[in-house]
Amino acid sequence: MVGTAVHARTLQRRLEQLVDVTWPSSPLPETARAVYLKAAASSDWPGLIALAKQQRRDARSALGLITRLQEKVRGTHRDIATHADDLLAGWVRPDRRADWPQVRAQLVATLKPQTGVAKAEALADDFGATTARAVKSRMEKPVADLDEFLANSAEQWRAALVGARLAEAIAALNTRRPRPLVPGPFGDDIVSPLAAELNDRLTQLCDTIGSSDRDAIRTNARSLADWARGTTLDDTVRRAVDLSVARRDVASRWTLGPAAQAAGELIRNLILAQAIGLTVEEAALLGGDNLDRWRAASALPLPNELGPGQDVTLAQLKSNPATFDGDDVFVSGVVGQVTIKHVRGKVLSTASLLDEDGLSLTVGIEHIKLDSGGLDEGAYATVAGRYVADDPVFNHTPILRVGRHSYEDEGEHSFLAAATHLTRWVVTPVPHGLRYVSSWERGLSGANNQLRYGTWLPFERRL
Repeated sequence: MVGTAVHARTLQRRLEQLVDVTWPSSPLPETARAVYLKAAASSDWPGLIALAKQQRRDARSALGLITRLQEKVRGTHRDIATHADDLLAGWVRPDRRADWPQVRAQLVATLKPQTGVAKAEALADDFGATTARAVKSRMEKPVADLDEFLANSAEQWRAALVGARLAEAIAALNTRRPRPLVPGPFGDDIVSPLAAELNDRLTQLCDTIGSSDRDAIRTNARSLADWARGTTLDDTVRRAVDLSVARRDVASRWTLGPAAQAAGELIRNLILAQAIGLTVEEAALLGGDNLDRWRAASALPLPNELGPGQDVTLAQLKSNPATFDGDDVFVSGVVGQVTIKHVRGKVLSTASLLDEDGLSLTVGIEHIKLDSGGLDEGAYATVAGRYVADDPVFNHTPILRVGRHSYEDEGEHSFLAAATHLTRWVVTPVPHGLRYVSSWERGLSGANNQLRYGTWLPFERRL
C-alpha cells in the first residue's frame, strides 16, 4: 500500500509540473508571411531587417521554452512507464467486482436522462470491461498528445527562425555596398572553400549521427547550425552582392555567371544546413523515430545532384534538336523575361535562357510560377529537365520542361535529398522542388521572390 502511494504521488508531481508552466505561443506563420510580404513587396529593407530580428529573438525564446517542456513531458512518459504498472498491479475489472451490479445500475440511472437507456447501458458495460492496460493507455494519451503538440510547435518556430535568417540575408543582399572584384580566373572567391567546408561538416555530422552518443550528435548539430549562419552566411551574401552588381555590365553577365550561381547555391545550402542542424539537435534530444530516420539518412552518400541528364549547350540543341528530343539535359545561361500565362484554367510559366552568342531556349513548366524561388530575369542558372523538340502544350515550340525533385524518393540514395525531405516543414531552399540552381540577384524580384511569394513557409510547400 505504501508503494502504491509513492507511485501515485510521483505521477501527481509530474503532472503538476506540466500544468505549472507558461506555454509557448504560436509563431502564426500566416501573420509572419503577411508582414514579410509587405516589407518585401515595398523594398523596405531596413523594415525587413527589424522584423526578421524580432522574429528571430521570439523564435529562440520559444524554442528554449519548448525544449524545457519537452524534457518534462518525456520525464512524465518515463514515470508512467516506471510507476503505472505497479500502481495498477491490483486493478480488477469493474465488472468482475462484487459490487458491479449496484455500480452498473447507478451508472445507467445517471446517464439515462442524457443518452437514453440503450446508450447508457452500452457506456456502463464499456466501463465495466476496462482493463489495467486500458487505464494505463488513458494515462499515457494526454501526455503523448502534449508531446505531439510541442513537437509541432517546435517545428513551426524552427521555420520562423530559419525564415527570419533568410529574410535578413535577402535584406543584406539589397543593402550592402558592393566591392570591386579582384581580377583573375578565381579572383577573391570564398565560395569554393566554404562549400568544401560545408560538405566536411555535413559528413562529420553524418558520422556522429551514426553513433549512439546523443550528446555528441546534439553538439555537432548545433555547431553546424551556428557555423552556417553568422559570418559564413554573411560573407557568402557579400560575395553574391559583388557579383550581382558586377554582372550588370553586359560583358560580365556570362563570364561571371558560374561564380554568381555558385554563390547563390551556397547560400541556399547554408540555409538548409541551419534547418538540418536545428532539426537534428531536437531529434537527438528526444530520440525515438525521428532520430532513427536521421540515422538511416546518415548512412547514405552526401550528394544531391540536379538529377539525371547530360550537360549540353544551346548550340548543340539548336543544331540538332531531334537528337535530344525526349532526353533529360542540363542547360546553362542567363535568364530572360519570365512570362506567366493562364490558358484554359492552367498556369503556363516560361522564360528564355540565353547564351553569350545570342542563342536562346525556352524553359517552361505547367501549374507553377518559375520565379517563385528566385529564377528571375538577369539571373544565371543551370536548368535541368526534359527537352521537347515540338511541345504542343507550349504552342509547338522547342522547350526544356523544367524537372522537379522527388526528395522522398531521392532520399533513398542521398543524405542531402533525405535531409531536404526531413526538414521540408522548416524550409525549402528551392520551392516546389524545381530542378535548377541560380544566382542570387538584388532587387524587388530575384532572391526576394521567396519572401514575396511566401514559398519558404510550410503551408506553401509543394514537394
